Amino acid sequence: MKPTTLRESPVPVLLVLGFVFVFVEYLHWTVVTRETEVEIIQVPAVLTALDAGANDPADDDEPDPAGAAVSPARHGQPSGPLHAVSRQLAGAGRTQEALARLDSSLAAEGAGDAGRLEERGVLLLRLSRNGEALENLVEAQRLGASSAVLFYNLGLAKARTGDLSGSEAAYRRALVLNPFHDEAWHNLGLLRSRRGDGGGAIDALRRAVDLASGPRRHRPMLTLARLLEKAGEREEARRLLKEAIHLAPSESGPRLALFALEERAENFAEARGQLEAVLEIQPAHRRARLELAMLLIESGHHAQAAVHLETLLSEKPDGRTWFALGRVRRAGNDLAGAETAYRETLKLDPGSGAAWINLALLLEDMNKPAEAMEAAARAVAASPDNEKGWFVSGRLLSAAGKREEALAAFLQTVRLRPADTRARLKAALLLADLGRDADA
Repeated sequence: MKPTTLRESPVPVLLVLGFVFVFVEYLHWTVVTRETEVEIIQVPAVLTALDAGANDPADDDEPDPAGAAVSPARHGQPSGPLHAVSRQLAGAGRTQEALARLDSSLAAEGAGDAGRLEERGVLLLRLSRNGEALENLVEAQRLGASSAVLFYNLGLAKARTGDLSGSEAAYRRALVLNPFHDEAWHNLGLLRSRRGDGGGAIDALRRAVDLASGPRRHRPMLTLARLLEKAGEREEARRLLKEAIHLAPSESGPRLALFALEERAENFAEARGQLEAVLEIQPAHRRARLELAMLLIESGHHAQAAVHLETLLSEKPDGRTWFALGRVRRAGNDLAGAETAYRETLKLDPGSGAAWINLALLLEDMNKPAEAMEAAARAVAASPDNEKGWFVSGRLLSAAGKREEALAAFLQTVRLRPADTRARLKAALLLADLGRDADA
């Protein structure tokens, strides 16, 4: 039988290539993967500040509907009846009761169990007992717990306790174990944003948007849109916010973000429409109602603004709303009503320099010079770095014939704002009246 040559049969070549492939794969998993893990652990120090809730969407004032933490990875059945009841209570949102049963379970059914310690850390995160949560999660890891969910919750706990470098390391470790964990990508994006890495933040958030499913995609979309607008990508930001609104029409966050974007772009009709849509869905949304009132004030619709402000005050008085109502009443020439509003503001916030300044100007118009001068003095005391208070004080002192004191006030205005030509001119006139022609 004629022997088969290498040229005539590819089998030996395929065997050699197969061996090479297996060897390369072996090198990848023993060397490359190990290097990747080292890189994850040795994260450089980062950041100066981070909001208490690491997965809160930027500056949105709405609570996170997803809760503070995700559930721990659960392997097997609950290890005892108390543990089973704890899980049921946790699933029903009865966190405090769940924690009490879990503590009983740890004492009676087996202390030192990594899974239950991890669950305890999650419950503590939900209760914002972040230091205790971190201790439990670290101990669970020491006892052998290791999952993407564990490292995600470690990331939350470390961020909330100020360890921002450790938080990023934990999120990155979670993503090695599960590259499809959209919430970990989201929080990693937030961390990068806060340390000034805008490009890295946008990359991470794009991954989060791509991986998230269903209505919850609106959260990474919202965060990404805000960063894109800051980076000058306004059209893409607008598109993302509109898609987020479509995905979660009852959520206020995307609508408020789109309002802010349109207001900055001076598309005031669009901005107003978003606020009105929020109030249709959530009539008790205070921020949206106040923002709408301020938008109406700026566009000269004072009567409509007053309706919204009075609604807010009937629900819960606050200084900012009283101050806005003072502006509205002053614009409508209701001087007595404006004075009442400013004084109500100052009852709630005695240190409001802006309210004292506006009250001083109002009292001057009402021909109450002594009260106006007192209000101006209070404005200067409340906000000594606000040149407007000094200017108003100087004008009132000058009208009262107190030239030296008025001159000092105008000169302080100039120190704080050298470009204020009105203050310079008034100071020059007073200097001339005092015979100091060279200074004038």
